[in-house]
Amino acid sequence: MRWLLCFVWTCVACNSRALVIAEPPRDAGADLATGIDLAAAPPDLATPVDFSIPIDLAVPRDLTPPFDFTAPRDLTPPPDLTHPPVTTLAFSSSDSAYGTPWRSIVVLDFDHDGFADVAVGGAVAGGGGELLLLQNSGSLGLTSADTVPLTAAPVALAAGDLDRDGWPDIVAADAAYTVFWGGSAWASRYVRSTPYAGGTTTGLGVGDLDDDGYLDVAASNSTLGAMQVWRGSWWGLTSAFRVPQSLAQPGALAVGVFASGPPRLGVAYGGVLPGSTAPLVHLSIGVLSGYSFNAALNATADAVATGDVDGDGLDDIVTANTAASSVAVIRYVAGPPPLVASPAVSMANPSGVLLADFNADGKLDLVTADAPDLQLQLALGNGDGTFQPPTAMTLEHPPFAIAAADFDLDGLIDLVAGDSDGYVTTILNRSY
Repeated sequence: MRWLLCFVWTCVACNSRALVIAEPPRDAGADLATGIDLAAAPPDLATPVDFSIPIDLAVPRDLTPPFDFTAPRDLTPPPDLTHPPVTTLAFSSSDSAYGTPWRSIVVLDFDHDGFADVAVGGAVAGGGGELLLLQNSGSLGLTSADTVPLTAAPVALAAGDLDRDGWPDIVAADAAYTVFWGGSAWASRYVRSTPYAGGTTTGLGVGDLDDDGYLDVAASNSTLGAMQVWRGSWWGLTSAFRVPQSLAQPGALAVGVFASGPPRLGVAYGGVLPGSTAPLVHLSIGVLSGYSFNAALNATADAVATGDVDGDGLDDIVTANTAASSVAVIRYVAGPPPLVASPAVSMANPSGVLLADFNADGKLDLVTADAPDLQLQLALGNGDGTFQPPTAMTLEHPPFAIAAADFDLDGLIDLVAGDSDGYVTTILNRSY
């Protein structure tokens, strides 16, 4: 039996390796089964060897590309959803019963089909909470897609692609707060995280608060008496830090755009100063920079929304004050002072508040939920930080949490409400 020994020599200086093959002595003239004469003189390696392979150029070659690039391409632009201003407001509503009193709501396209879907959160009989996902297939109705159990009824919901995997995630303020990481299939439930905050979370918001390209989570924590921010990163949310100059007893919050350059986003939330009982709204711009301002309110902020109500390109703040049956309008201006109060809007029993343009005139309008009177109230915006007297939209059930989106893609903003009777009501905008 013949054998070979192989040695590998490494050159440290040049970081290369050489393969050395040692062959045992061989008998002259020995013949192997292959018929090779090992005693024969080695070939003359100096003689060039022609390794070229003749190619018959007469044979036609298939140069057909894998795709037919000559086929006509559909370059039709997406539909223009811009709607001309309307002169007559009209709405139609439909509701579905799901048996759970709903306390919170958020809207986002969870299944990437181009239609806005809905998630509502509420309490279940016997304790605990539930997150219900409702799918909008564009047929002007919402259908139940999935339910996720919670430790408690969530007082707030927020959504966004926190891990940048292309699928929206849901943040629920159930006692502390929990993130449900979204996936590609409705049939599989959202993957639950461990609670991210000790104590009681009373408000949630999502946005890139530190301008690093990742969404962060802002959470007001009444137990800690502070507003916390959990910073986003490529591996998820990192540990939280308390925002400087936080208010005591922080409550509902909203994220908005309050500067033209980084940091652009800020967090507005209600609360009181330590040692005081006077209600305030607090604005913190650039949570790492410590720019913060307070504005006095005539009652506790039960809900907060942000939007540009005066047309200056920067967001302003509105707060629903149930005890005062009014909505406070706090404009953010170039300053000083940076926060200026506009006339409050009288709206009965406002438990929820939002800003959107419902008559397509380019000015944000104001909507509140009035549960005791079974109605929504709509005040059209004048574009200068003031609003017209509200009109009522009567519903069959008491609305509590409200959200807005163009559910049927007709260019007009619609509404959805979760109520304490366990119904979810879709209010489609039929204005003309």
